[in-house]
Amino acid sequence: MKSVRGFTLIEILVVLFIVSVIISVVSVNPNAFTSNASILRNFSDEMLLRLRFAKEHAISTQETIGMEIRPNSWNFGMFNLDHWELLDGPKPLLPKETPREIYLMVNSQNKQIPQIIFYGSGELTPFILECHLEKASVPVRIIGKANGDITLEQPTP
Repeated sequence: MKSVRGFTLIEILVVLFIVSVIISVVSVNPNAFTSNASILRNFSDEMLLRLRFAKEHAISTQETIGMEIRPNSWNFGMFNLDHWELLDGPKPLLPKETPREIYLMVNSQNKQIPQIIFYGSGELTPFILECHLEKASVPVRIIGKANGDITLEQPTP
């Protein structure tokens, strides 16, 4: 009698079970294998785009738009007569919280809230927005100049 070589049904089921558990862990937490550096890089790129969008929105609507920055969140508002009102759109200008790993700090010539102001002329209040992974980490800086230029400064290794 010949012996048959191969896998038993139980062995195949065990392997399928292990593979399905691994797939479910990755699909439940897609950031499980993402490094903190890439989280910071992606966040700072997104923030740069939002700031540039706010500037362009202020120019296109000829309105004054402000950005209030807190350590773990931000929001945009529009100056209406004598006070600031939170914007309820467009989507890139809606209030948002930062990922829990990231802290924000802003250094602006405007010492009041909102700290960053975008004017319909394309100008803005000069600022340096620092995005940190931890309070002691080297930050990624987003720099805004009075002439409206907004640039991203990555830390050098």
